Amino acid sequence: MFFKIFLYLKIVHGVFKSFKVRTALAVFGVLLGAFSLVLVNNISRSLKVKVESEISKFGENTITVAAGRLMRHGKGGVLEKAKTMKLRDAEMIRNNVVGVKDVSPYVKRGGVVRYEMNNAATSILGVDVNYFELKKLSTKSGRFLNQDDKMFMDKVCIIGSEVKNKLFGKDDALGKTILIYRAPFKVVGILEEKGSDLNGTNMDDMVYIPITTFMRRAANLDYIDGVEVIISDWNVFESIKADIVKILRNNHRLYGDAKDDFTVINPVDVMQIQNETVSIVTFLGTITAGIAYLIGGLGIFSIMILSVSLRKTEVGIRRAVGARKIDIFRQFLLESGIIGVVGSLIGIVAGIVVSIVAFKIANLPVVISIYGLIFSGLMSFLVGIFSGIYPSYNASKTDPINALRG
Repeated sequence: MFFKIFLYLKIVHGVFKSFKVRTALAVFGVLLGAFSLVLVNNISRSLKVKVESEISKFGENTITVAAGRLMRHGKGGVLEKAKTMKLRDAEMIRNNVVGVKDVSPYVKRGGVVRYEMNNAATSILGVDVNYFELKKLSTKSGRFLNQDDKMFMDKVCIIGSEVKNKLFGKDDALGKTILIYRAPFKVVGILEEKGSDLNGTNMDDMVYIPITTFMRRAANLDYIDGVEVIISDWNVFESIKADIVKILRNNHRLYGDAKDDFTVINPVDVMQIQNETVSIVTFLGTITAGIAYLIGGLGIFSIMILSVSLRKTEVGIRRAVGARKIDIFRQFLLESGIIGVVGSLIGIVAGIVVSIVAFKIANLPVVISIYGLIFSGLMSFLVGIFSGIYPSYNASKTDPINALRG
């Protein structure tokens, strides 16, 4: 048995050497299919891991109650802002909704901050003192905002790493005074790099000041842009959401069919939307891989048909010296199967290499899908085998007398 397999492989090796170009073309077709399948599976898995890590990275069991109505557009949406949410709304949610552990109101505006001759267009975020713990932010140097800053509406700020680099470069920013809305603010803290949250907000390109200072001394506002709400458990999310909606509709005097002027945003919903997008990309990529496999299969089929036609004399000689029909069938089927395996191996290696390069460029976690590797290998082998069945059958039916005569 092992001798026969060795003999088949030796014959196949000789055939591949004799028909290098045709063999390379057949291998290339399967290679594209395996490459596409591995690449799509790796990138889709990486994107899903990225989304899941973002959920835990920016606070667990946290929902956002944003002022304004979310206008849906396809799978995305645009927030139509409102000026009806007040600080008392946040306090009522904190004190009256069962399952809410803490709340953190915020106000956000764009603006230009200055230090000497350096300017930086950035986002100014007015926050409560618990915001940093809620978002799992940490300081590289200095401190967070405290209750005294909030109570006395102090002009102090904490800056993200990108703002620090824009204004100060390599110099120390701690204790320096920057201008925010032309008012002087003392830098009391510099944050560690954090990256972007699920909504695409760059947490490093921000300046954080006490919410009371923002509302009373910087922008003269009597409303907030939203509330970050920490809940005890996702299992009670629906009841918590219902209580929040009831409180806000009552506070904002929204009765009957009046539409909400706020939106409760669940990060799990955001994750599901992003995963749906990933699934669409995966589906389209899989279709592309399927088409590549189909083309590869047709390539193997046509090349094997041509190979049988050109090698009739060889088949006739082998039949004349005692080879059985099943031996001829196995030889040609082994050739097509090896083409599939070789194409698969090259495609898998190429897919892994390109995936790693894509991960580095796009700053995605490196994830190699074992499922993708196994599935692409199996598909390539099956494409090779099924594409070679008919040509192998034709070769086994070759009449040795006619073949030698021709």
